[in-house]
Amino acid sequence: MKRVFVVIAALSLVPWAAALYRGNIAMDVADAQGRGGLAFRVEIDGASAGFFKSVSGLESETEVVEYRDGANPNLIRKLPGATKYPNIVLKKGYIPGQDSLYDWRRDIETGREFKTKAGSIVILDDTKEVGRYNFYEGWPCKWRGVSAVGNGSVIAIEEVEFAVERIVRS
Repeated sequence: MKRVFVVIAALSLVPWAAALYRGNIAMDVADAQGRGGLAFRVEIDGASAGFFKSVSGLESETEVVEYRDGANPNLIRKLPGATKYPNIVLKKGYIPGQDSLYDWRRDIETGREFKTKAGSIVILDDTKEVGRYNFYEGWPCKWRGVSAVGNGSVIAIEEVEFAVERIVRS
């Protein structure tokens, strides 16, 4: 079973190595999306915390506050209220070994230490950075162990979810 995970992990690095060998790293983002070539690197406090194949929750929503204008009671005005950011959900193939995000999560679960951190979700096309979202006051609020997906070949997926106070596209 461990061999399957190691093979999957090794195969996920092949496109990156091929791009470096070819010297052709700069590809169009649309082409990369079409061939499934985008990956996401997570940085916490400036240090790499791993690579992920799926990310969601990079959005914001501002509450709409409605009120009636005293001068014209038939007119409803709309003003911006509080802005909310959903949790960021990251998914990757399971790779055995130490995981700094899991260790951080365990510190929170056990009450040993609660610490929020700033980080980035870096969008990569092969090895080239094509976009970045920075988050602030984040912490891992949920972790899901391996869930299997497969049609003849099993891929073990692990998931981590971050509660964040703010997300900025840079």
